[in-house]
Amino acid sequence: MNKSNKQKEEDKIISLQKLMICVSIIWGISAWLCWWCFSDWSKSGTFGDTFGAINSLFSGLALAGIIYTIYLQKIELGLQRKELEYTRDELTRTADAQEKSVFMMTEQLRLSNLPFLQYNSKVINGKDSLIIYNESEHPAFDLDIWLFITESEENYKHKQFLEDWVTEEDRAKLKIELIDEEIWGISERGIYHSFPKSKKIVIPIDYPVEDDSFEIYIQYRDNLGNNYSQSIWFLNQRDILKPFQDAIYKPSFPTVSERIDLTDENLTEDELPQIAKELVNLKKASVMGSYLINRNFNGVEYRWEMSDV
Repeated sequence: MNKSNKQKEEDKIISLQKLMICVSIIWGISAWLCWWCFSDWSKSGTFGDTFGAINSLFSGLALAGIIYTIYLQKIELGLQRKELEYTRDELTRTADAQEKSVFMMTEQLRLSNLPFLQYNSKVINGKDSLIIYNESEHPAFDLDIWLFITESEENYKHKQFLEDWVTEEDRAKLKIELIDEEIWGISERGIYHSFPKSKKIVIPIDYPVEDDSFEIYIQYRDNLGNNYSQSIWFLNQRDILKPFQDAIYKPSFPTVSERIDLTDENLTEDELPQIAKELVNLKKASVMGSYLINRNFNGVEYRWEMSDV
């Protein structure tokens, strides 16, 4: 406490002492006047009783003043509560605005670092091939590509397919669970640690089943660590220049999602986002291409050729 504040506190204490002294002096003078005017104490008591109504009036006024003071305090507390509510609402709005601002900045940063993949098709070395391009300025990381080619039991029974294209030893390892007792397929997987810009991945669609349509499910990360996933259906349009046409994107734009491992045997539909729910059953109904006879299989890492655009 500085000197000026201390002096003010002392002044307040001195003023209160003076007031107490003045009241005591007045009280003493009034007692002396009563004794001087009425030497008989019984008469002075009768005289004092005449002021009873006035005492009651002032006591009532004092009580009314106390009640009014409490009422004013209540109003003031109510105003303070409202002020606190307004302050709280304003702080909430400010926090929401800041949160939205941070979200927009984060989204802007994410989109500015998004690797955007494009798809095309071409006949290469006599084989219809799907081509994935990275023509954006940003590389993609941890690319995980699943290819599914489906076939109906009516067109080609899966047991006959296994006898035709899978060795007896490998057939014993496979357990195919048909979708709706009708659909089965062939699946392939390719993994790439990075997919730089101006690169392409060539996937030959060359399997002993009809290839009227097929699906790829692709996951990749940006350089911020966000994981994206997308499913694309392709149709065979029997065109020499462009054999496949991208038909259905789910979703239409790459979506940030949790990483999914389709090789996890305990994976269920309940644990998957909508985009991948059908893939669990599709994976169970598929024969991995590595089981096909006369198949040059060299693992899933860099399964298909990557080259410059």
